[in-house]
Amino acid sequence: MIPSSSTARQDAWLLWPLAAIHFYHLLDLLMLQPLAPQLMSQLALSSGQFASLVTAYALCAALGGLIAALFIDRVERKRLLLCLFALFSLMTLLCGLASDYGVLLLARGVSGLAGGMLSAMVQTLIGDLIPPERRGRATGLMMSMFSLASILGVPLALWLSELGGWRLPFVLLATLALPCALVAAWRLPRRPPMPQAELRHPLAMWGRILAPRRHRAALLFVCCGVFSGACVMPFLAIYLTQALQVSSGLLSWVYLLGGAATLLASRWVGGWSDRVGKPQAFLRLAGLSLLPITLITQLPPLPWYGLLLATTLFFLLVPCRSVPAVALVTSSVDPALRGGFLAMNASCQQLATAAGAAVAGQLVQVSEQGVSGYGYAGLLGGLATLAAMVLCLRIPPLPRTEPRTA
Repeated sequence: MIPSSSTARQDAWLLWPLAAIHFYHLLDLLMLQPLAPQLMSQLALSSGQFASLVTAYALCAALGGLIAALFIDRVERKRLLLCLFALFSLMTLLCGLASDYGVLLLARGVSGLAGGMLSAMVQTLIGDLIPPERRGRATGLMMSMFSLASILGVPLALWLSELGGWRLPFVLLATLALPCALVAAWRLPRRPPMPQAELRHPLAMWGRILAPRRHRAALLFVCCGVFSGACVMPFLAIYLTQALQVSSGLLSWVYLLGGAATLLASRWVGGWSDRVGKPQAFLRLAGLSLLPITLITQLPPLPWYGLLLATTLFFLLVPCRSVPAVALVTSSVDPALRGGFLAMNASCQQLATAAGAAVAGQLVQVSEQGVSGYGYAGLLGGLATLAAMVLCLRIPPLPRTEPRTA
């Protein structure tokens, strides 16, 4: 934990290198979705095969998180973060160089393996470096990277793909890895392993992490929330372009405006959740998000302004509800087990993503006649949101063990 005399300005010097790595990670993840029509056309992929690309990443990321949970609290954090980021960026490059579906599937799988550990490391360092009463704001900054990736990265990826094909965005993204790594190496402090009793067997760490009831409730809460979004997000670009005949230019505006709305709101939501309490903030936002989840999956053909209003509302509420959710989960963990828990939490998120994408891949059918079944995916996403709202109230608070700051 950083000293209690630290200020929000000092927090920012620590957060921005993590934000840069998180932005890179999200951009790699988000680019795949709007590039889906090109990928399916040029590589002759079925909707099930495209879903497999999402699922492979998610399953391998889940495996990576479970592996990381065994040792993440026993190693120096900064060095591990930089090594994982190097592997992840190499796989981004391989995605751009992939010659066929098999190579692309392999690259996405290894990306997931590294990305699952990388995501856990970013969340762990936030917990290590930022005091509890400013963790909501810090989480809001991290979540705003999703919006920034949507605003800058996704439209740019679509534009680049029109110029040089779907490979070009991945290759250019890989070139940004070096400056991100240099900034992180310069600004982030070294974090020694957490002091804790030695366990006779590494797998005993899983049992130790799962022993507290609040840990189990938090993991199930995360699964339901992530599953909800994963039922809807992977096939959004396909539904808009093939069912509603949305042009690539208008699709860029969908992600641009949606990302801008989330970017403007997420930092405010982080501070607001610190004031009103993380559970109450999540419940209010999750309840409001049921409307766009249901609406976006059953849209009839609309004029451009109606479409942009509906999609912007979706991107505003669904990502923003994750801000208090992540802060709540991070603050519910025993500090001595934070790294291992958040690695396992990252695995649960990816398993929920894989499950949501796999189920949606079975429900959503893409053919020459159009797209069918997307409304059922939205209905399932809404039910998962309701389950997350119930579980939110069942996460017991963590006894105060971390010092408050001024």
